Amino acid sequence: MDTIERYFKMLSECNQILLRAQDERKLAQDICDTIVEIGGFDSAFVGLLKDDKLNLEIASGTLKPYADKIKIELGNSGYSTGASGRALKDGQTHIYNDVTYEKDYDLYRNIINETGLKANMAVAIKVDEKIIGTIGVYSKVAGIFTDVEKKLFEELAGDLAYGISSIRTRKRMETLNEMLKSIRMANQRIAKEDKLEPLLEGFCEDLESAKFYYGVSIFHEGKIYCAGDCCPVIKESIESGRINLDKCSDDLQLIDYKCPIHPDSKSACVKIRGGDRIYATLFVCAEEKIFEDPDQIALLKELAGDLGVGIDRISNRSDALIFGNVIQKMSEGVHLIDPDTLKFKLVNTSALKRLGYTLDEIKEMTVPDIKPEFTFDQLKEMLEPLRRHEKDYVQFETVHKRKDGTTYPVTLSVFYNEDPVNPSYIAIATDLSGIRRMEFKINSLVDALVVALSDMVEVKDPYTAGHQRRVSMLAVRIAKEMGLKD
Repeated sequence: MDTIERYFKMLSECNQILLRAQDERKLAQDICDTIVEIGGFDSAFVGLLKDDKLNLEIASGTLKPYADKIKIELGNSGYSTGASGRALKDGQTHIYNDVTYEKDYDLYRNIINETGLKANMAVAIKVDEKIIGTIGVYSKVAGIFTDVEKKLFEELAGDLAYGISSIRTRKRMETLNEMLKSIRMANQRIAKEDKLEPLLEGFCEDLESAKFYYGVSIFHEGKIYCAGDCCPVIKESIESGRINLDKCSDDLQLIDYKCPIHPDSKSACVKIRGGDRIYATLFVCAEEKIFEDPDQIALLKELAGDLGVGIDRISNRSDALIFGNVIQKMSEGVHLIDPDTLKFKLVNTSALKRLGYTLDEIKEMTVPDIKPEFTFDQLKEMLEPLRRHEKDYVQFETVHKRKDGTTYPVTLSVFYNEDPVNPSYIAIATDLSGIRRMEFKINSLVDALVVALSDMVEVKDPYTAGHQRRVSMLAVRIAKEMGLKD
């Protein structure tokens, strides 16, 4: 088999590998094996860039046993020479057809002498013009690399870049779909759950259901909610202080904690905030790649924000229920009134008992139905200054009409609640019946006292006593003629 035929067969086999590829490491390894076994070269490696270092674990042929001894780093001039180091820096193809006396290979002179390798070529692997690694090819034959080999491996590098890009895109989509699925579940729980503990427990379970999360924990008011196989370790680490959640902020940040169950993991935390209040801390232990993807970090931050809204809603609802119970138990009548129709929206228990209506009945009524002395227009005019912010409240004495037609006196204080969604008048009615009864008793006692004093005077001086009664009668008649109140 001549050289061109061998190269053609190598390319053909590499293309078949690309079509079948599901994993980028296996793809790169199969390409290296094909370069050596079919292409006839003595050694090959695919180095993928990570943290400015070339990972040379994927290799085939003579150099494979030495892969862990070769270092290529962008930021280290001592380890960025040779064909691969130069290709990594400038993205060009570099050829050394005889490395016997090349200073760029002095660091690895022992390896070169042991393997007998002479020629080296390296081609940059680029995805969207970004260098992600290199293909390195070695031969024991000096001068073997010509323009033919250069074009051949540049084409192969392009095919490999496409294959790696496709696999990464597919895996990223799978990861995002998995994450979006867990986020959708979590958001549905946030929207529907009305109790705090089931929300926090369920949220951890929903997020952990994505395959790449090892553990999800929420620390809230001294209690830890958790899901995942490393939960016992996480809980113990939080309680012992090895995981210091006090250092977490509103922004998702990596923390110095390595899960002993998952050595390949990284950990991060973020404060869960609702409005101006910090409710809890979210801690996530996950695959390292999760925290290398800006989109996934953004999704986690957004989800923490959504959870904060959910906790805030439940907490406010709890506060509202407590406040509502207080209002229901108040002795004063409290009425929530639509400012446009003057229909009752809500009325507390005290008001319902005094008026004699059920809540369903009174919701079909308007304020004039229990205030016969006012028309609808009069009430609207009286309360309108509240809506115009001309007054903070309106207070006056009036009567309320019961279902049976009887009335009772009240002092009414009316406020305006300017809610953008549900504006209302809030009317607080204080029943004056007891006060009126007390006033009647006091007046009766005063009248009795006056009569008694008068009788005492009459005993001593009948003329003076009669004069007092006549003056009193005349005063009352004059007052009635003047139209004065009783």
